[in-house]
Amino acid sequence: MQNADFISPASRLTDALTRLELTWQQTKEHWSDPVSQTVEENYLVPIHNQVSLMLNAVNQISEVMGQAERECSHKRESDAAL
Repeated sequence: MQNADFISPASRLTDALTRLELTWQQTKEHWSDPVSQTVEENYLVPIHNQVSLMLNAVNQISEVMGQAERECSHKRESDAAL
């Protein structure tokens, strides 16, 4: 049985979100007006919140799928001697 990998894509998304937030912090050093505040409030904050919720869900799904894979695997599949 092939293991479902939810963590690798979630890690890449976490890295992308981190890069976005770092870039935004750098951008705010040069762009600080009502428009930039609108961009942050209407786009960046919601993206951060949605990604955080999604990552929590991915972690939960990963745990459930891992448990299901362990419970459904045949003893021979996990036996290193075979």
